[in-house]
Amino acid sequence: MKIVQKAVKRLYHFECCNCGSKLEVEPGKLMDVGNKISKFYCPTCDAERYIGWNKVHVKTIYENEG
Repeated sequence: MKIVQKAVKRLYHFECCNCGSKLEVEPGKLMDVGNKISKFYCPTCDAERYIGWNKVHVKTIYENEG
């Protein structure tokens, strides 16, 4: 068995439910508040917002990618 690609970082990307800005954050920036809801800070709205986990997409960055 050999390693094909090594994962370096995992990011979450989604759109703000209020202003529609496309955001990309590290896992530590989203706070799970329960019932499949997450809290995040939107720099465009300058406020804390809530989003469902079904609207959050995972993006994995690999060692060979830019």
